[in-house]
Amino acid sequence: MTNQSSVPDLISVSTKGLKQLLSKRLNAANESAEEYLRRLIENDLGIAAKPTAVSHRGREASGSRTIQWRAIAATDGKYEVSDRGAVRRTGSTKKLSVQFRRGRAVVHLQVASATKTFIVRRLVADAFLGPLPPGCWVMHRDGNMRRLSVSNLIVVPAGEGPVKAAELTTQRAAKARRKKSKTNT
Repeated sequence: MTNQSSVPDLISVSTKGLKQLLSKRLNAANESAEEYLRRLIENDLGIAAKPTAVSHRGREASGSRTIQWRAIAATDGKYEVSDRGAVRRTGSTKKLSVQFRRGRAVVHLQVASATKTFIVRRLVADAFLGPLPPGCWVMHRDGNMRRLSVSNLIVVPAGEGPVKAAELTTQRAAKARRKKSKTNT
């Protein structure tokens, strides 16, 4: 039999009180909110939690690859970047608008009461490829600067940047010539 007094007590708990309780439990257990909720669902409620895939628009989708989000180090965890190049505020599902300046994808983030502009490909590379050495270049494998996924990015050492850029440009030009000659024949 269920204890009747526990139900009204649970309902009367304010949102602020619930957040404080959850925060204390997370700090005591040293785990993330997602881990805590998964453990709560599986252990306390007896329901097996299955991972859900998230589509590119942020909605659940079956059969699609899950988007990975990681904190942006320069913002002290205030913002996250995805493996596909989207940026959002931590805890939100709404993506921030990415703008293109001189061909580069940039995003404006609020850091220490000032708005700073970040190049998205560097944010993705830093979050998913590890800390970048000083002076290195982050380049797009296929040259398409709108494809911001981590699989399309390469990190090039400082001295090799211009050489690699010229090499990639030459490869893309040769590929375009081959494609053009195929269509003409």
